[in-house]
Amino acid sequence: MAKKVLCCTLTAPKVHQVLLAIFGLINLIGAAWLIGVEDYPFHNGDTIRSSVSLIVLHLYHIMLSLCLFSAAALGSTRPMEWFGLLTNFIGSGFYLVFIGFLTLRLATVYGMVVGIVTIVYGIGSIIYGFATKKEMLENGTSYRNLMIA
Repeated sequence: MAKKVLCCTLTAPKVHQVLLAIFGLINLIGAAWLIGVEDYPFHNGDTIRSSVSLIVLHLYHIMLSLCLFSAAALGSTRPMEWFGLLTNFIGSGFYLVFIGFLTLRLATVYGMVVGIVTIVYGIGSIIYGFATKKEMLENGTSYRNLMIA
């Protein structure tokens, strides 16, 4: 059942799209913060490998969060082609759980709250997707159709 609020009709896909955009943005902030505050010791061979892998992991986290934000907030189609799991509730829930665990690495209150809330919403999205068997995007491969309607 869709509810009419002010000027637009609220549906589960529209609410999910807005929350995906918010989670993409706040996890992007956490990822950028994490790459800035992480300690990268470049002393010997083992720590150099560890430091390089941490940098690559943080850049990957930034890229995943940016893809989520650009797909949900801006309606970009390219991230939807790369990550087809973003087109339904179950897949986007798993995507959020993964990004939430990456954000938990930020050892601040912000990292813990954003990580846990992202994981909880991701699990809720997975449960909702299994319970309703509903597709997120029925009319295409972009969130843009939800922005127009």
